Amino acid sequence: MTIEDAISLIRAKYEENMTKKWISSREKPSYTWYFDRMLPGDDCGAWHSSDLWYWFGTLENGWRPFEEKDLELSQQMVRYLCNFAKKGNPNGPGNPEWVACGDRAMVMGEKKAHMAKPSTLKQVITMLKGKGAGEV
Repeated sequence: MTIEDAISLIRAKYEENMTKKWISSREKPSYTWYFDRMLPGDDCGAWHSSDLWYWFGTLENGWRPFEEKDLELSQQMVRYLCNFAKKGNPNGPGNPEWVACGDRAMVMGEKKAHMAKPSTLKQVITMLKGKGAGEV
């Protein structure tokens, strides 16, 4: 066997393994969310990463005048995150069912968490205006 033959064999095996990994990863469900909470304290709306305080249960570290509904939303989001970390599935007792990725996402924020199809038009307008999701 020549060096070129060995390299071709290694390349073919690598591509075969990567293809198998890609296919197996596509079989695992993924979950999407849309965060639209108008954070108290200003009129900037929901922006990229404004949900992190909620996901990690660190609202008390912020300067914003969070309300009881913010604490409840954060507790719910922490439960989803912990369930996902433990089982690969965010669903569990005390939370609305979160359906794996499709044309709908879990909408969390202003209303009770629910599955819905977020408006693509609203998202594009939001980005173009430079406003938060709840301000359009």
